[in-house]
Amino acid sequence: MGLKWVLLFIGLLALGGCRLVFPPPEVQRGEQLYRQYCQSCHGDRSGAGRLPYAPPHNEQGHTWHHSDGNLIALILDGSGPMGEMMRQMQGVPAEAPRMPAFRGLLTEDDARAILAYLKTWWTPEQRRFQERTPMMP
Repeated sequence: MGLKWVLLFIGLLALGGCRLVFPPPEVQRGEQLYRQYCQSCHGDRSGAGRLPYAPPHNEQGHTWHHSDGNLIALILDGSGPMGEMMRQMQGVPAEAPRMPAFRGLLTEDDARAILAYLKTWWTPEQRRFQERTPMMP
């Protein structure tokens, strides 16, 4: 980068016209974990690379309709009863792969970091809705 651009950048920072924003460490860790453990099935933010029947986690998906507690349980313990209910509602064929359990590979803090990252994909309204969503038994 030329000296002119460096000086312009420094000037904008000094005037407050340019602000560098970095995601919190938990979100950064969540992104790394999502890419490592989740993206190969659920796809990226746009849903690209998603396997058939694996739900997208972006704003077009349904993930934001569930509480943190239910989502953490799904990540750590796999499909379980809630996953089976969702499969039936969506008409997913019985032979389609199920969500594996990541307990032992991921901790509850890891699952919370993944959720913190996913929440950056949702609209403010979706985040507010999800915040108030009660945990299902």
